[in-house]
Amino acid sequence: MGSKKISELPYIESPNITGLTAVVVSGVTYHTTLDDIKTLFRIPLSYTGTTLYSTTALAGTGFTLVDGVFIGLDSGFEATNADGSIFIGSGSGYQAHSASNSIFIGNQTGWLASNADDSNFIGHNAGYNATESSFSNFFGNESGNGATRAHNSNFIGDNSGNGAVDAHYSNFIGASTGLNSINASGSVFVGHAAGFQQPNSAYSILLGHFSGTNFYGTNPIGKNNIIIGNSITLDTDRENSINIGSVIFGSGIHSPINRSEEHTSKLQ
Repeated sequence: MGSKKISELPYIESPNITGLTAVVVSGVTYHTTLDDIKTLFRIPLSYTGTTLYSTTALAGTGFTLVDGVFIGLDSGFEATNADGSIFIGSGSGYQAHSASNSIFIGNQTGWLASNADDSNFIGHNAGYNATESSFSNFFGNESGNGATRAHNSNFIGDNSGNGAVDAHYSNFIGASTGLNSINASGSVFVGHAAGFQQPNSAYSILLGHFSGTNFYGTNPIGKNNIIIGNSITLDTDRENSINIGSVIFGSGIHSPINRSEEHTSKLQ
């Protein structure tokens, strides 16, 4: 640990910026200026107000001037009212209006994700066009891509929640979990491709590899189901039912969906 002048630091590929006045490399703090940061990254940077941004192509145009960091080709372009946000990667946060206090990292991450405030999208195309997906975390390439109104949700894994429109208050964990599962609000899908293409599967719990999948679009289940096991599901349009390992079956579990919605509304 220690403190040195930036002139003592040779060019490096990926320094960690801790602010506009310092760069930390291997535990050593180098006092620096904006011009020094430009030299380190070898990309054109500028700042207006309290926002740091790339000055390449369309970037640096029409975005918030309050506490933003927009780095990458077209990053933060026309992202008005995106105060306090960090967008890193080509096209990240492009026209993401009102996406304040958010972190979008990756190429085209958060592209057109308007009103996705207080969210974290990490991975190529994560949160792409995920409008109104505030208070959400999408981690993985293509996670939450096109998942409009998937607010207060966590999608973790490549393609998790991809196309999961209106899957708010849901947790999808695993590659391709909840992919194209429209209206799967209040659900928990865990395991590779669990809940794959299951529309209208709100308030369901699907646990296991290929649990509750609908690969060919011919076996959509209904709401409020519990499926635990690998490569198993329920009959088409079945609701309020249980399948555990294709050994234990049940029906009429009926945790009242109306009451779940009532409790959710009280938390908002």
